[in-house]
Amino acid sequence: MMIGGGMGLEIYSFYDREKGIFERLEEHLILTSIVANKIIRRYFTSLENDEIFVCQLVSMLHDIGKSKTVYQDMKKYGKISFPGHELDSARIFALLLNILDKRFKESLISGIIAIAKHHQAMRDPSNEVFRFRNWDIKSRDLKNMQIVLNAIIEKINENRLIGTLKTLINYLNDEE
Repeated sequence: MMIGGGMGLEIYSFYDREKGIFERLEEHLILTSIVANKIIRRYFTSLENDEIFVCQLVSMLHDIGKSKTVYQDMKKYGKISFPGHELDSARIFALLLNILDKRFKESLISGIIAIAKHHQAMRDPSNEVFRFRNWDIKSRDLKNMQIVLNAIIEKINENRLIGTLKTLINYLNDEE
């Protein structure tokens, strides 16, 4: 079974060559955002538009750290593993503090925490993931993130999200 596209220069959120299962990262992020948006609008009806917007950003960027080359280079071994990707994702999401209006600060901080902890239930709390993390974001990593963000922009039609993602891409370009 193959989810998404084939091999090549694509960036994956899931990849297992032996089982024949692949999922492109931009597809995963878009689908997660769609599901999160439906849940938010159905069960959290008291949220303001700005709060909904930040929730959409959280779901859209929760796994962006999987685009780092340290993970994507594992394709050559037939399977990708993403230990600690949520910390990389939270770090990228934190850049929005420099981009968005200050009125978003509290919601963005909550989003950073949510992203950083979104796999805590799946891991042994004694796991010292911080010990082996490389916090450097290399130019290849930035390029991969930009590829994923541009692929998302091409597939969504919400102007506010598109504008924010484009601003994030420009910010990442300035980081290079």
